[in-house]
Amino acid sequence: MARSSKKTRTFAFAGLALVLLTVVPMAILALFENSFIFHPEVTPRRSTTEITGGVKVQDVTFRTGDGVSLHAWKAGDFSSGPVILFCHGNAGNITHRAVYVSSLVRSGLAVFIFDYRGYGQSQGSPDEDGVYEDARAAYDHLLAVERLDASRIVLMGRSLGGAVAINLATEREVPRLIVESSFTSGRDMGRLVFFGLPVHMLMRSRFDSISKVAGLTMPKLFLHGDLDDVVPYEMGTRLYDAAAQPKRFVPLPGADHNSAPFIPELDYFSVIAKFVRGED
Repeated sequence: MARSSKKTRTFAFAGLALVLLTVVPMAILALFENSFIFHPEVTPRRSTTEITGGVKVQDVTFRTGDGVSLHAWKAGDFSSGPVILFCHGNAGNITHRAVYVSSLVRSGLAVFIFDYRGYGQSQGSPDEDGVYEDARAAYDHLLAVERLDASRIVLMGRSLGGAVAINLATEREVPRLIVESSFTSGRDMGRLVFFGLPVHMLMRSRFDSISKVAGLTMPKLFLHGDLDDVVPYEMGTRLYDAAAQPKRFVPLPGADHNSAPFIPELDYFSVIAKFVRGED
């Protein structure tokens, strides 16, 4: 009987240890979910022409439907032609995307890039619903204040911004959509990042791009680096496969999650410019 009781206690302790090593970390991750997803940086004001290599940008402030004040840059010629509404990734702020702004403007395009709530000079704290609302407000600002016709607004989203752009494309009129280095869903990324722990079962944030993209009928351009160490290349191809026609996938050989703009032979900005102008 003593041996049986000892075995029972051993199994009980093993079961308790298993719970502590799985359920408790999962609960902690779920509790601080937004801190794991969003990594904003606040940058003090400084010369924007210094950041963008001489390309002039205009500071813009606008408000969301729930009253949050957001900061954006406006660059290039807004008087005619397409304007790229740029949704950036989950870290940093718009100052870290200066190469995109300057290179796209030098390619003859106009750009409107905004910081989500809690990023840069924007107020608030980010969550999934919040960044979706921020993108809506940026789009609506282009219509109401910049007086753009919807047919001129081309959406571009990188990484997490791809999910934001895809969601916006389901809600607003968009002639063209560009998605670069983005993922299938937040829950798929949760499984990947947390080593197979079923964290996704407790996640509130879905970012379910793979379901939404199937219903988008505008021309779509997908780009993904084959050495991406953040969002796997295979996840990018799965997202593309789920998308409705018309669509095009452009692999970025030798590029990781952030390096494509800096690899001249990829002709990254030329590919984007041609698609935006309908020359693809």
